[in-house]
Amino acid sequence: MSKAAVAFLTRQLAAEAVHSPVNVFAVCPGATDTPMFQASTLSKMTPQERVAFEKRLPKGRLIKSADTASLVHFLATNLVQVMHGAVIDASMGLGVRPGLQTEAN
Repeated sequence: MSKAAVAFLTRQLAAEAVHSPVNVFAVCPGATDTPMFQASTLSKMTPQERVAFEKRLPKGRLIKSADTASLVHFLATNLVQVMHGAVIDASMGLGVRPGLQTEAN
C-alpha cells in the first residue's frame, strides 16, 4: 500500500472513531533491524557494505524494534489524544527525504 493510501486510511479511520474511546495513528518507521529486513536486504551485504549502509542512514544506525515499541507504548497513553489521526514519520527523516542515505559523507 502506498504511503498516501496509508495516510488517507488512517485519517478516515480517525474520523470514523472520533467519538469513541479509540485513538487512531499510523506509525511509519524507516530502516528497522527486523528479521524481514535482514532477509530482504541486510543478509545480501558484506560486513563492510553493512557498516557503510548503516553509516549513511539518518543518525548512522538502523531503527531498533524497541524504538518503535516505545513510541507505540507512548501512543497508548491519554497524553496523545490531541494527535488522534496522526501519521507519524518515525524514520529519523528518511521518510520525507530518502536522499539522506546517499547524501551522507
